[in-house]
Amino acid sequence: MMHRIFRPRLVVTFALILAARAVLLAAPDVIRRDGWSYDRADFLASAEKIAAAKSARGGVRLAGWVEFDVNVAKSGWYELLIGGITPEWPRDLYVDGALIYRLGRATAADALPNAAAHGVQFKDTDLYLSAGSHTLRFRRQREPGAQPGVWELRPSASGDDAAAIRVEVAGPRIVDPGEPVMLRVTGGGTGRASTYTLFLRDEVADVVSATPCATVAFSASVKPETRDVPVTLAGHGLYTIIARSGDHELRPSEFKVGRLLATKGAGSARPINFAPPVSGKSPLLAAPFCNGAVLQRDKPLPVWGWAAPGDKITVTFAGQTAAAIAGADGLWRATLAPMEASSAPGELEVIAVSSKTGAETQRQKITDVLIGEVWLLSGQSNMGGSLNTSTGGLERARAADYPDVRMAMIHGSKTERQLAGASWISAVSHGDPKNMERWVAIHYAFGADLREKLGVPIGLVSANRGGTCISTWTGLDTHRAEPAFAPLLANYEEGIAENLPEILHLENIASYLNAWKKKGRPDPGPKLAAPRFNNNAPAFCYRELIEPLAPFAIRGVLWYQGEADGNAAAAYRSRFPAMIRDWRALWSDAALPFIFAQISYSGGKPANIAPGDTGQGEVREAQTLALSVPRTAMIATIDLMTPSDDVHYKNKLPVGHRFARAALSSVYGFKNIAASGPCYKSMTVENGAIRLLFDHAAGLKTNNGGAPGGFAIAGADKKWAWADARIEGDCIVVSSQKISKPVAVRHGWSAYPCGTNVINGDDLPLPTFRTDDWPMLTAGKFGFELR
Repeated sequence: MMHRIFRPRLVVTFALILAARAVLLAAPDVIRRDGWSYDRADFLASAEKIAAAKSARGGVRLAGWVEFDVNVAKSGWYELLIGGITPEWPRDLYVDGALIYRLGRATAADALPNAAAHGVQFKDTDLYLSAGSHTLRFRRQREPGAQPGVWELRPSASGDDAAAIRVEVAGPRIVDPGEPVMLRVTGGGTGRASTYTLFLRDEVADVVSATPCATVAFSASVKPETRDVPVTLAGHGLYTIIARSGDHELRPSEFKVGRLLATKGAGSARPINFAPPVSGKSPLLAAPFCNGAVLQRDKPLPVWGWAAPGDKITVTFAGQTAAAIAGADGLWRATLAPMEASSAPGELEVIAVSSKTGAETQRQKITDVLIGEVWLLSGQSNMGGSLNTSTGGLERARAADYPDVRMAMIHGSKTERQLAGASWISAVSHGDPKNMERWVAIHYAFGADLREKLGVPIGLVSANRGGTCISTWTGLDTHRAEPAFAPLLANYEEGIAENLPEILHLENIASYLNAWKKKGRPDPGPKLAAPRFNNNAPAFCYRELIEPLAPFAIRGVLWYQGEADGNAAAAYRSRFPAMIRDWRALWSDAALPFIFAQISYSGGKPANIAPGDTGQGEVREAQTLALSVPRTAMIATIDLMTPSDDVHYKNKLPVGHRFARAALSSVYGFKNIAASGPCYKSMTVENGAIRLLFDHAAGLKTNNGGAPGGFAIAGADKKWAWADARIEGDCIVVSSQKISKPVAVRHGWSAYPCGTNVINGDDLPLPTFRTDDWPMLTAGKFGFELR
């Protein structure tokens, strides 16, 4: 049974208590600090911004953290009171390095009377502090940044049980209906006994349970005690907990639990361990080995799967036989010798025989297996995009007739170190584009071009995920070994230890719930769903898709990713080469070809903005710098967007064609096939202009017949202006009336189209580049964070 909340008398009581506490302000054991008097700080802002904020002497409107060293005269409970920030903005609090709360908030119910007179606005929480030195850290990493403008520690009033308790959630906040949430409650230490009664509040219905969900009691000890208190969330819903001491209802700051959720599939927010496959339950053949598969020619062919430990395995294919024995974990692996390409459909059969009885235990046969060239295509969502919805794609789909060009979509299990499944499909439409609905535009264009030039079957393994940063595609060992990844991994692991994914999910639900209530509670109500898997957890996609795919034999990798790393482009300079090394080590091939796309823009509509620093430009530069890694090649894509496009532009067939050019030229030795657009080589300053020299610049022109666009120019003061440009043979001369003494030029250095139109005689575009080496906008930023 639930009843509506009624609080008028309690509000009066609370006001009287706070008024009594205010008398303590003059006491010598009240500790008060101005926000700018911190002892240490780490702000997420430039030195100029920090200096400007300090000189203004207003609030500490900066993201990051501040620390204060304090000395407490005597042990006991203290109230933390804060002023100068918006109470509802979430923030973190640590005392002596120990977490007190993550993303905690205050509410209107926590406001202090006579706040203007005292400078502090609201009560934040209660703390038990022993006599001696302590360090308080306040942290808010979000923008707009804000740290306390002033704060106080006041000894709790004698006899006030509401100021002698602190609570934390010790474990998951999101559970299945009927499961308990464990509260860790610290109280007592006042020399008197105290008891608190807890009630569940349904946040959707705005009602509080009539019967308690738990009771917690503390003895008359002079030292604080801690109790683990299970609270069962009986039904599907979003909850908070109301605590009462006698007839007094504690305010949110006095029993700071936050939100709790009961919903099916609650565990999806928790880290995944990717357990080893279970022998006897896992497939005899790994997922990529299924009907219609294409296997790599001219390379050893590892074949693997799972059987009962000790089983003897025999693999037969194309006149070859290979043997293996299943290990203690059931995993077996056999290797077939290299084979020539063949379009003749073959059968691959695996037989498992018990080592104990000699009897056959399993048998699996796959058919229509070809031998040719196999590539792995991976990255973000722009590696995807349907053939049928791409520019010119319907015509290509209708004419598709490549029975030995095949694409495999692989699926991760999200729980085990094996792929959940795969299926190979042929590029044959029989004149009906509907038969090509599953085909990806880039994959089709790349595969068809290779088939035409090489005359062998082509296999394309597709493994991409939208919105993913490079961290999720890189192994954990590399995260720990590579300094560019280390801060991101440390931040993530800290967030997991502090249950931050669940807290963030509950924040999102609460925001939706508040908006729903303001609209008058229209149907349908909030779903209160469990969180989804975090595809951007460090190494998640690597462990789910890439690691289980290896060592499936491939010729090389096509990679289209980077849009999600615009806020960490400086780190991308090291992260991307590290990821390439990681994958090459996984396939035990230090020379595995790696061809990647330099990303396009965030959208096709030109932005009327001043030139300057941008993370998108820095990502593209980082990709160009990755060409220093041996056996790599890059294609450019900044010419393919139209004003109506968002980040997922439609003109994807040219991307596949350019990938094919790069592969044919750099991997297969077709030296007569041009694969590169113009590449910046050097510059000279002459008569108030800058002359740019390029490689691969024969036939330099623009794709629209106009003057070259997308160039910005700057003097030594680093102030940028959009520039005029003209083509002179294989060079481009750049100038601006606003810049009399230019020293640097940038091209395509924008998050949105800025007029880039330069191509060479092979109609391949000029990539993003810069001639300067000035400090980067994203220097010191490590990207995706749990905040």
